[in-house]
Amino acid sequence: MTSIHFHYAVDGGCSFHRALQPVRFCHDDLIEQGIQLSVGQSLRDDVDWLVFHSLPGNSATLHEVLRLKRKGVKLCWSLDDDLAAIPDWNPAKIGEDGMVVFDIMALAADAVIVSVPELGRVLWERHDYCEPVFICPNLLDLSTFPESPFDGASFADTTVQWPIRVVWAGSQTHKGDIAAIEDALIRLVDKHGPKTVSVVFAGSLPPPDLMRKHLHLGVMTCPQVPFNQYRRFANTLDPQIWLAPLADVPFNLSKSHLRVMEGWALGGCVVASAIGEYNRIRDGFDGFLCSTSDQWFATLDRLVMDHQSRIQVAADGRRRAVVECDWRRIENRKPWIDALKALSGM
Repeated sequence: MTSIHFHYAVDGGCSFHRALQPVRFCHDDLIEQGIQLSVGQSLRDDVDWLVFHSLPGNSATLHEVLRLKRKGVKLCWSLDDDLAAIPDWNPAKIGEDGMVVFDIMALAADAVIVSVPELGRVLWERHDYCEPVFICPNLLDLSTFPESPFDGASFADTTVQWPIRVVWAGSQTHKGDIAAIEDALIRLVDKHGPKTVSVVFAGSLPPPDLMRKHLHLGVMTCPQVPFNQYRRFANTLDPQIWLAPLADVPFNLSKSHLRVMEGWALGGCVVASAIGEYNRIRDGFDGFLCSTSDQWFATLDRLVMDHQSRIQVAADGRRRAVVECDWRRIENRKPWIDALKALSGM
């Protein structure tokens, strides 16, 4: 029996998607093949493999990881972001000490699991990393999302609700991302007014100029909630249009399209930046891609009034989420199963 323990430090988004969910959904697939999965905040020394997500938060944790290595526990490093390229406007940016820890983890790791191919390439090229890199995608448990409003329904059956809800959800770590669409949103609310369009920022404040001009006049904000409450909170947002902007910076080239998947699953018409993994969207079919402020405004302006197009694209996005993004489909979690089998054989 090979034992693989997933460690997570805090009850947050990355830990949920990269530690808790893989163990929950892959455990039964692997136990019959002699692979035992476990997950927790402890650093266990009675396992064959430790899957450690991101960076140790303090020197004591780093020393403990290295102690386990010396004892014979193999280390698989799990990454969901290019930590060396976090932009200055992101409060999660790590300093010089953090990069030293990054280099130590890269040297210590016996294997790496990443969420997207570009992040694996960055490790190979930028950091001269040479251990096995497994691409294991972020996925969703669609049983925790609202039922699809589109199942068995036609456009004629769908009632348009006013104002049209345009939703962005996330934390202040995305300050530079949402700044890229501030001008387009100002123009949108200026043109249509609060009776026609409502822009909702869930989890962070709107950009300054948008807030000064339109707060409570077409623009709303909801405070951030603890992660263990986020899924229930997000399910109440009822987006008709779901915003997924990304700043054109190297960091975002290595991000997964988790935000796009969430918009699909919530039944919103996804409008996203044409950057990195967000290009998985089939433009005009299950979402829309934008590269400039003018494109963002033109797309949102049309979707506010073009109900048939907005609803059809949202429905196609929801169907795509069911097929490609749900943990419960064995073909979706197969990359995780294959990677953990490979670890067992190393």
